[in-house]
Amino acid sequence: MTAAERFARLSTAAKLLLILTAVLLPIGIALALLGNNGIRQASVALEGRNQDQSRAAASAIESLIARNALALRVAANGALAGGAAGACERAQRSLSIAPGVVSNFELEDGDGKPICTVGQIGDTGVLPLVAPGDIRVRIAAGADAVAIRVGVVNGMATANVPLNELHAAMKDSGGNIEAVVLTDESRELRVAGSSSQSDSRMRVSQWPLGNGNLIARIGVTQARLTTQDQLILLLPLLMWVAAAMIAWLLV
Repeated sequence: MTAAERFARLSTAAKLLLILTAVLLPIGIALALLGNNGIRQASVALEGRNQDQSRAAASAIESLIARNALALRVAANGALAGGAAGACERAQRSLSIAPGVVSNFELEDGDGKPICTVGQIGDTGVLPLVAPGDIRVRIAAGADAVAIRVGVVNGMATANVPLNELHAAMKDSGGNIEAVVLTDESRELRVAGSSSQSDSRMRVSQWPLGNGNLIARIGVTQARLTTQDQLILLLPLLMWVAAAMIAWLLV
C-alpha cells in the first residue's frame, strides 16, 4: 500500500492533524530554537552578573588595603627619615590628615624590633621582614583584622585593617554578597557569612588580594532563571502548540 493510499484511508481528523503538523512543524522547531537560545543567553547574562558582583567586592577590599598601605608607607617613610626619636608622633600627624586610614600602628627597625607603637595592634610576628618598597599582607594573629607591613628606608611599619572596615568596604560594593572569607597560608578571617561550596544558593569564586598574599572567597546569591522566566521565553512556542491544537479541535 502506497503512502497516498494510507493517507486516504485516515480519518478527516487524523488527516488534518498531519497537514497541520507538516505545515507548522518547521515554525515550531524555529520557535523552540529561539526560545532555547533566549534561555541560554539569559543564563550567561546572570552568570556574568554574579561574577561582576564578586569582582566588585574583591576590588573594594583590595582598594581599602592598598589605601592603608600607601598612607602607612608615606607616613612611616617621612617619620623614620627624621630618626627614631619622635618617629611615631610624626607618623601619627601624617596619618591624621589622611581620611579613612588606620590610626593604630607600629614602627620597627630593619631587624623587626619595635621602635614605638600607637594604639594596640596585637602580635606582629605573623609578618615577615620586608625590604624598602615592599608590602606583606596577612591575617592578623589573635585579632579580627588584616595585618599590613610596609618596608621603608631605615625600617618598617605595621598596622591592622579592622574587620568592621573590611565589612563596610564589602557592603559599599553593592550586589547580593552573602559571604566573604579572607585566607592566607595559615589563617582565615570571616568578613561576612560563610563561603561554603556546598551551599547551592551561592555562587562562590576566589580572588587574589595584596599581590597574592591573601585569597578572598566571595559568595553571591545565585541568580537563576525561574520557571516563570523560562515559560515567558518559551511563550511563542507554547502559543504555536495552542494554536495548532485549537485549530484541529475546531475542525
